Amino acid sequence: MPRTLELVGRRPISIESALDEKRNVVNWASYAVATDAFYKELWEQREVIGALVKDHLALGKRDVCSVLPPSQWIRGSLLKQGILAA
Repeated sequence: MPRTLELVGRRPISIESALDEKRNVVNWASYAVATDAFYKELWEQREVIGALVKDHLALGKRDVCSVLPPSQWIRGSLLKQGILAA
């Protein structure tokens, strides 16, 4: 069993520290798995996302709109921001 839990938005937390937290750390830790799955799905759909944004912005055939790698994405609490480069 791992001695730490991966948490979204902060460093991993030790089991001992998790016991002292006032938040529901087990629930919080489940977000990491869901977030990773969501990011993977977005990355797999990057060509469709780029094409959709390009069409929405009425960019021309010579214009390029591509999804940046996940390591460059800005995390937000509501929407994914900063995932495109035009």
